[in-house]
Amino acid sequence: MLKIKFFIFLFISIAFSSCAQNEKSEQEILQSKINHGKALYAKDCIVCHGQKAEKAYMGEVPPIKDLDFAVRLEMMKQYKNGGLGEKGAYGLANVKQDVMLKLSQDDMEHINLYIQTLISEEKNK
Repeated sequence: MLKIKFFIFLFISIAFSSCAQNEKSEQEILQSKINHGKALYAKDCIVCHGQKAEKAYMGEVPPIKDLDFAVRLEMMKQYKNGGLGEKGAYGLANVKQDVMLKLSQDDMEHINLYIQTLISEEKNK
């Protein structure tokens, strides 16, 4: 009976340990995606949209940090595939499409995650 209790305890301990490792792993994966998005944002987006996605580009394009998470991602996809027409939402489709064509679906998602962290940081100030 003692052996059975020991093995049950051992099994439960391993299960909890495994869950904790998976949770940490998911956090590390998320942070990796955010870091990738940050690097891409610095390379491709910062000039027009500002360090914290706060810039109203040419006084016409509202700050992208003000867009809803899902809307922002969908707009990136639409700019890439030409779904917003020749002018796009703000008359700059050609500029945006040139940038988006370089990005994969994952790249766009990672940039969007990074922008979301900027919004969260601003709210937590």
